[in-house]
Amino acid sequence: MKHGSYSRCSTALQCGHLYHLKYELGWRTETRQKAPTLGSWVHAGLEAAVRAHPLVSGQPGAPVRDALRNISGVSVLHDRNEYPEVEIEGEGAMDDLCDLATSITHRVIDSAGIADGRWETIELDGVPLIEHKLEVPIPGTDIPFIGIIDWCARDTDTGLVWLIDWKVRGNFNDEESESFDPQMALYQHMLKMHGIEVAGTCTYQIRNRELAVPKMLKNGTAMSRGAIATDWPTYRQAVIDAGLYVCDYHDMEAKLKPFDRPVFVHRGADVCEGVWEQMSEMSCAQAIAPLTIWKWRNLSSFSCPRCDFREPCIEGLAGREVDPKLYGITTPKERGDA
Repeated sequence: MKHGSYSRCSTALQCGHLYHLKYELGWRTETRQKAPTLGSWVHAGLEAAVRAHPLVSGQPGAPVRDALRNISGVSVLHDRNEYPEVEIEGEGAMDDLCDLATSITHRVIDSAGIADGRWETIELDGVPLIEHKLEVPIPGTDIPFIGIIDWCARDTDTGLVWLIDWKVRGNFNDEESESFDPQMALYQHMLKMHGIEVAGTCTYQIRNRELAVPKMLKNGTAMSRGAIATDWPTYRQAVIDAGLYVCDYHDMEAKLKPFDRPVFVHRGADVCEGVWEQMSEMSCAQAIAPLTIWKWRNLSSFSCPRCDFREPCIEGLAGREVDPKLYGITTPKERGDA
């Protein structure tokens, strides 16, 4: 094992056999080697924005789109140290994805206060903590534990430092759902080990589509009052364009689904340290234990049907020899990274 990570630990807890196939044998399915998702593009756009936000405010559109264009030939998969860069298929699809990502990114730049200087990026040894790879030693080994954080920044309005994680989603989680995120707790403690104290973490949730435009009812007499995902200015303008009275629709402002929803969580240092202790102990065990320890299957009716390796796993469970190639699976030797 070259390094430990949260994804390695969570995979091992999910299913020992999946961990064995994915990390010990290095199996990778073709479904993982695809064009980047919208979330990956938005991550890349926001990375460009927070690295050079004065340019973003001075030249709307250019820096973010240029940043996306510069990486248009490769994938920006979320877990960068686990998956390789792969080519994007389809220029037209790439353009559409780039346009949507650019539009969403610039809306976040405005709503999050990036362009107007609300946030000050924290540095570690002179390096801005933007899409930064943190490394800390795993106790009892000479192997590092690695975690990639999206952004660590100080809110200039309050002076508090936050660990920010961008999440592009169709539906938002509430504060209770985000109140305990072991991965964010882990990264918060890793920052502390580097001498950076943060107040907590912010899961910045971003809607994965453009703002919706409300439609008229079929009888043409009124605007739909459905709770669509849009903002009040967009809804208000649609009412005006339809020749209706805005005063009749002011109640809709509170009913609309927001474009973004940041959830700030103040997390205690003792909780973060507890998460680190478990993850570091597991990583140490992964580094020194025999492979057989990690081969046990979860055999869950919930997770197994969704597993990338479901079919070859069932074949192996039945005692039959498994040829990974028959299932679109590549090995490190075939990929040239053995």
